[in-house]
Amino acid sequence: MKFTSKRIPLQCGYTSEAWTRNKGDAVYHVEAHMALCGLAYHECFAEKHKGQWNITHVASGISIGPVLPSEQAARRALEAIAPLLDWKQSGDKIKPQVRAMMERIKQAYADACIVQGTLFEEGSSE
Repeated sequence: MKFTSKRIPLQCGYTSEAWTRNKGDAVYHVEAHMALCGLAYHECFAEKHKGQWNITHVASGISIGPVLPSEQAARRALEAIAPLLDWKQSGDKIKPQVRAMMERIKQAYADACIVQGTLFEEGSSE
């Protein structure tokens, strides 16, 4: 998997990047909203999750937790999980920490959806 990007400054400590993801023969293009903490939220690449959102660990490209129903829920969830770990670490260092914190991450996701008034259904990440 390979990401390439073009950065565009936004408000509130986020930047917007146009990501291209190569996975096998498929090429996906999506706009990702990058937080200064080392996480980004973006629309899901997978066709089966069209219209849903995901949070990604920028340094590794690892999806963090299940998909979310909207951009607003993804942003709220990102803001809720940002203080849980040092997300600027490498993928090798962050993976075991994410596994250990997964229940708290899922709760943050559920809380983000409750605040927005949407249904959180735990699904698979990409």
